[in-house]
Amino acid sequence: LYPDVNVHNSYDYRVYYRANNVAIMMTHGDVKGKLVELFLNEANQILCGSSSSIVLTGHKHHEIVEQTPSTTIYQVGTNKSADRWSIKNGYPSARKMRNWSLMELNQDEVIAYHYI
Repeated sequence: LYPDVNVHNSYDYRVYYRANNVAIMMTHGDVKGKLVELFLNEANQILCGSSSSIVLTGHKHHEIVEQTPSTTIYQVGTNKSADRWSIKNGYPSARKMRNWSLMELNQDEVIAYHYI
């Protein structure tokens, strides 16, 4: 139906892509760790020659953007209502998040972040 759409469906902890000159790491976000170091160690062939790099994580109910010297880490909110754990632990931001977020890239970097 959509020949240009390619779905990556696996149980990998992390996946790596490159969009033009932007290196992208995606991970669920439930495992704490040194994401930038993992990116360097596991996907240096994707990082090599890139103009910028981003890490996309989820798992949490809220959004955070963290800038490191080499990489911007985007924690995007999980699109679900509050569960028992969130209610019990008093996380008021565990509300239903916006349906979709869209990052707009040019050849070299993220230029806009849209809520759809």
